[in-house]
Parts: sequence; C-alpha cells; structure tokens
Amino acid sequence: MSLIDKLIQQVNDVDYKSAVIFELHFFKLAHLLQIGYQLSRMSSKGLLSDRSNW
Repeated sequence: MSLIDKLIQQVNDVDYKSAVIFELHFFKLAHLLQIGYQLSRMSSKGLLSDRSNW
C-alpha cells in the first residue's frame, strides 16, 4: 500500500511542477504579446522609426 502511495505522490509532484512551469511560460508569453501589442501601437502612431530604416 505504501508503494502505491509513493507512486501517487510522485505523480502529484510531477503534475504540480509541470503546472508551475506551464504557468511561468504562459505569463512570459502573455508579457511578450503585451510588449508586441504596445510596440505595434507605438509604430502605428509614428513613434517608432520606419521599418525600412532597420
């Protein structure tokens, strides 16, 4: 019985870690999307130089 409990505990730990990692990646992705959105708004207002200059 204790062996099964240990296996269940390991699976729960893995699920928890992968959920935390997924959350971190999700927040990074959301942050990058927000930055991209702000940059596109700035460039549409003409605050950024034209892309042909890059």
